[in-house]
Amino acid sequence: MITLGDETTSTVTIIPQVTLSSPPIDGRYRINCPDPLGNDFITRSFGYWDWVEGVNYYLHLDVPHLNFKVRVLNEPKPTKY
Repeated sequence: MITLGDETTSTVTIIPQVTLSSPPIDGRYRINCPDPLGNDFITRSFGYWDWVEGVNYYLHLDVPHLNFKVRVLNEPKPTKY
């Protein structure tokens, strides 16, 4: 809660930028991302340990409506604040 000089208060909610999958992804998987018309675009099979830049490349190749809209990153596990 933030209190200003004139006794006005505001409540601020901070939403974390990263959410973890539950349960964590393991093994092989495909990403299904329908386009705005409802047509399914399913990626090739990825492995949990696949090269992240390759997953990003093939995601954009297999799901063209995501081009320049998403990015696959290999980020460390977020710490709790």
